[in-house]
Amino acid sequence: MALVETWSNMNAFSLHPQEVLMAPVNEDAVEVLAYASELVVATGQRLREEPGLNWKKVLETGLREMFPNHESVGASRRNAQGRGQPSHSSWTWVTGNSDYLPEEAILVLFASSLEGDAIAVVFDPWRDELFTAMKQHGAELNGMPLSGRHRSGHLRDVIIGTEASGDPRRSLQSLRGLYYAGPPRSAGVRVFPSAALGLAWVACGRLGTFVAAPGAELAAGQLLVAESGGVLRTDSPGGWTLSAQSEELLSELRLMLSEANAI
Repeated sequence: MALVETWSNMNAFSLHPQEVLMAPVNEDAVEVLAYASELVVATGQRLREEPGLNWKKVLETGLREMFPNHESVGASRRNAQGRGQPSHSSWTWVTGNSDYLPEEAILVLFASSLEGDAIAVVFDPWRDELFTAMKQHGAELNGMPLSGRHRSGHLRDVIIGTEASGDPRRSLQSLRGLYYAGPPRSAGVRVFPSAALGLAWVACGRLGTFVAAPGAELAAGQLLVAESGGVLRTDSPGGWTLSAQSEELLSELRLMLSEANAI
C-alpha cells in the first residue's frame, strides 16, 4: 500500500527518457502488466456487447484467479498459489471506479509492489485505446511510446481537462474553475467521467493540463503522466492533483485556478 499512497500524495514528478532506458527490467512487473492488459481488453470487448456487464467484478475475479495471493485495496491477502504466479507475492491492486454510465465506462487497473515496481493500465473500450505504463520503463498507447509528445507553451493555446465531481464539498470549486478556465484563458475545457482517462490524455499530448479530485483512479493516471514525461503536483494530502505537459503550463494552471478560488 505504501506505493499507492506515495502516488496519491506526490508533489511533482517527471521522468526523463534517459532514465527509462537505464532502468533494469523486472520480469514480474512485465508479467503483471501483460496479464492486466489482456484482462482489461477482453473485459472491455465484452462490455461493448453486454452494456449491463459488471466489469469491475469481472476484473477482480480475473485477478484473483491469476494471482490469488496478491492483495486488492480493501481485501485481505490470500495464501493460495495461482497459475503464472510471479516469484514475489507482494503486489497490491487498485481497480477503477464503476459508477459511470455504461457507455462511459473506462477500465482502470493499477498495481504496486513492496519492491517498488508499479504498473498502470487504462482501457477506453469505445475508442479501442489501451494506455499502459511501467515505472521507469515509460508509457505507451496501443504499443506506441508516449515519451517526447509533450510541449511547452501557454495555457491559452491548450485544452484543459477536468473530471465531473459528485462530491458536494468540491462541486462549487469545480464549477468556478470550469467557468473561469474557458476561452480566452484556454483553448477550451473538456469534462471527463474518468480521472484516469483525462490523465492518459495528458500523457499522450491531447490535453495540455488536467485537474483531478482525489480518488482510486489517480494512481494509474499519475503513473501514465509521469512515465510519459509530464509533470504532476498535489499541494496537500487529499487536495486536487494538477497535471500538465510542461512545468510552464502547470505554473499557469495553478495561477489561474488560484485566481478563480478553485483550489
